[in-house]
Amino acid sequence: MRIEYFHLGVKPIFRETYTLGKGKHTPKGYEITGECIGCGKCVQICPQQCVAPGTPYRIAQEHCLHCGNCFEQCPVQAVTKKI
Repeated sequence: MRIEYFHLGVKPIFRETYTLGKGKHTPKGYEITGECIGCGKCVQICPQQCVAPGTPYRIAQEHCLHCGNCFEQCPVQAVTKKI
Protein backbone atom coordinates (compact mmCIF):
# COMPACT_ATOMS: atom_id res chain seq x y z
CA MET A 1 0.00 0.00 0.00
CA ARG A 2 1.27 3.45 -0.88
CA ILE A 3 0.38 6.54 1.12
CA GLU A 4 1.01 10.09 -0.04
CA TYR A 5 1.08 12.92 2.47
CA PHE A 6 0.65 16.55 1.41
CA HIS A 7 1.22 19.51 3.70
CA LEU A 8 -0.82 22.17 1.92
CA GLY A 9 -0.43 24.74 4.68
CA VAL A 10 3.04 25.78 3.55
CA LYS A 11 4.33 27.28 0.33
CA PRO A 12 5.76 25.50 -1.45
CA ILE A 13 3.70 22.47 -0.52
CA PHE A 14 5.45 19.49 1.03
CA ARG A 15 4.91 15.98 -0.35
CA GLU A 16 6.04 12.72 1.23
CA THR A 17 5.38 9.18 0.03
CA TYR A 18 5.33 6.11 2.27
CA THR A 19 5.08 2.46 1.31
CA LEU A 20 3.51 0.00 3.76
CA GLY A 21 3.92 -3.73 3.65
CA LYS A 22 5.31 -5.32 0.52
CA GLY A 23 4.01 -2.66 -1.84
CA LYS A 24 6.28 -1.18 -4.46
CA HIS A 25 7.06 2.49 -4.72
CA THR A 26 6.45 3.67 -8.27
CA PRO A 27 7.85 7.15 -8.85
CA LYS A 28 5.39 9.74 -10.15
CA GLY A 29 5.74 13.25 -11.39
CA TYR A 30 8.07 14.89 -13.87
CA GLU A 31 11.79 15.16 -14.41
CA ILE A 32 13.97 17.34 -16.59
CA THR A 33 16.31 15.49 -18.93
CA GLY A 34 19.67 16.38 -20.45
CA GLU A 35 17.82 17.85 -23.42
CA CYS A 36 17.19 20.97 -21.29
CA ILE A 37 18.48 24.15 -22.97
CA GLY A 38 18.27 26.25 -19.80
CA CYS A 39 15.63 28.67 -21.11
CA GLY A 40 13.95 28.97 -17.69
CA LYS A 41 10.38 28.65 -19.00
CA CYS A 42 9.69 25.90 -16.42
CA VAL A 43 10.85 28.16 -13.58
CA GLN A 44 8.53 30.95 -14.73
CA ILE A 45 5.38 28.81 -14.96
CA CYS A 46 5.80 26.55 -11.91
CA PRO A 47 3.11 27.48 -9.35
CA GLN A 48 5.23 26.06 -6.51
CA GLN A 49 8.60 27.51 -7.61
CA CYS A 50 10.09 24.04 -7.23
CA VAL A 51 12.30 24.13 -10.34
CA ALA A 52 15.93 25.02 -9.72
CA PRO A 53 18.49 26.11 -12.33
CA GLY A 54 21.26 23.70 -13.18
CA THR A 55 22.50 21.54 -16.00
CA PRO A 56 19.85 20.30 -16.48
CA TYR A 57 17.35 22.20 -14.38
CA ARG A 58 15.97 20.13 -11.47
CA ILE A 59 12.48 19.66 -10.03
CA ALA A 60 12.28 19.39 -6.24
CA GLN A 61 9.92 16.42 -6.10
CA GLU A 62 9.02 17.01 -2.46
CA HIS A 63 7.38 20.32 -3.45
CA CYS A 64 5.96 19.40 -6.87
CA LEU A 65 2.19 19.37 -7.39
CA HIS A 66 2.54 17.17 -10.51
CA CYS A 67 0.47 19.75 -12.37
CA GLY A 68 2.36 19.22 -15.63
CA ASN A 69 2.83 22.90 -16.49
CA CYS A 70 6.56 22.37 -17.03
CA PHE A 71 5.85 19.36 -19.23
CA GLU A 72 3.33 21.24 -21.36
CA GLN A 73 5.33 24.45 -21.74
CA CYS A 74 8.86 23.15 -22.37
CA PRO A 75 9.86 24.33 -25.86
CA VAL A 76 12.21 21.37 -26.46
CA GLN A 77 10.24 18.60 -24.66
CA ALA A 78 13.04 18.17 -22.10
CA VAL A 79 10.51 17.46 -19.32
CA THR A 80 9.33 13.87 -19.16
CA LYS A 81 6.61 12.24 -17.12
CA LYS A 82 7.66 9.45 -14.78
CA ILE A 83 5.54 6.40 -15.39
